[in-house]
Amino acid sequence: RLEEAQNENFQYTQGKITEVIDGFVWIDIGREKGIRPGVTFAVYDADVSQVAQAKAKAKIEVVDVIAGTENLSRCKILDDRAFTAILRGDKVYSPLWQPGAAVQIALFGKMDIDGDGKDDREKLKNLIQQNGGEVVMDAGPTKVEGGLTEQVRWLVIGEELKIRTDAEGNRDPESMAKAQQRADIETQAKSLGITKINLNKLMSWLQANQDSSLLGEIGSSNIRDYRSPSTQRSGGRVSSLFQGPDGKPPSPRAKTD
Repeated sequence: RLEEAQNENFQYTQGKITEVIDGFVWIDIGREKGIRPGVTFAVYDADVSQVAQAKAKAKIEVVDVIAGTENLSRCKILDDRAFTAILRGDKVYSPLWQPGAAVQIALFGKMDIDGDGKDDREKLKNLIQQNGGEVVMDAGPTKVEGGLTEQVRWLVIGEELKIRTDAEGNRDPESMAKAQQRADIETQAKSLGITKINLNKLMSWLQANQDSSLLGEIGSSNIRDYRSPSTQRSGGRVSSLFQGPDGKPPSPRAKTD
């Protein structure tokens, strides 16, 4: 049941939130599993195990893989109108990342990611790579590079093909050939258990605030270094490390000269 094993509906969460402080969260995925800055995860409630069981509540992006640890990374919480408070113990999952190996992806057709009518496949490939994926087949407008295997998880279909016709209603041979090529690739993908998705679906997974200034390979191993002196509360449960005797966050210390 290869397709079942690879399909997103049968994928299990990959880690959990260990701390929530001032717009950042920490996850129990780190160097040991090959994570790197730029990978984005969807966040689910703590009681979710399979991703099909619930809707993602928020998105996070890895900004630091913590030095001196094996299983700890710091992530920023991405802006989202539908944002729901992230809590310690919440689960995380990315369809484009897996421990120890790149998720293999195939592309077919025009990849216009910003709606300007131009093909953005090189930008898309960079985003996929940043998120831990690898493009192993690229069927672009003029050529096909690579091919499908059982290791490919996603076949991404770009812009819908339009069959051109002339004034007499005859179909354009080039358009027909491209449509047949797509049909053949989709048939092969189905036989290999590869899940087909559209470009919009892929971009919803890749959506992130591409602020490279926040990305880094090394972060402090002391979570308390990131705690703001502000008394503003985050949406998550606060660890006892940051509580006073009454169970509440301590008041900020007055500055001294």
